[in-house]
Amino acid sequence: MKIISSLFVMLLAVTFSSVSLAKDCKGQSSSACSKSSSCSWVDGYTRKDKIQVKGYCRVSTAKSTSKFTAKAKSSSKAAQSKASSKASVAKSKAKTKAKSKSELAKTSVAKKKAAAKKKAAAKKKAAAKKKAAAKKKAAKAKSKAKEKS
Repeated sequence: MKIISSLFVMLLAVTFSSVSLAKDCKGQSSSACSKSSSCSWVDGYTRKDKIQVKGYCRVSTAKSTSKFTAKAKSSSKAAQSKASSKASVAKSKAKTKAKSKSELAKTSVAKKKAAAKKKAAAKKKAAAKKKAAAKKKAAKAKSKAKEKS
């Protein structure tokens, strides 16, 4: 029981110390943030939804030297640039795919309309043929009736 309570106390101490560090880092300028060993500067960036995020100071997650932080920042910029180019390629592929789908839909609609016109023309032709056959039959019946009389 003593172990659990001591672990709980340590957890609270760590939590409150990180909260106080966060308060120390929040709102600092780039130069003030880089001077503090417990804070690190996050450069501004553009999100996928094209919203600009300004640079800000945050609690440092890694306890390291400034050389390591500078190296990490430069590698994160390269990774961000790579991710941005991948996103733009994926976006252009999606646009092309959407365009293809819309073109397919248009041609599909056009094909359906053409098929409907063809079917209507066939029905009209069949009706005209039926009417002509009925007329011919009536004329034949009329001529037979004349012959009998």
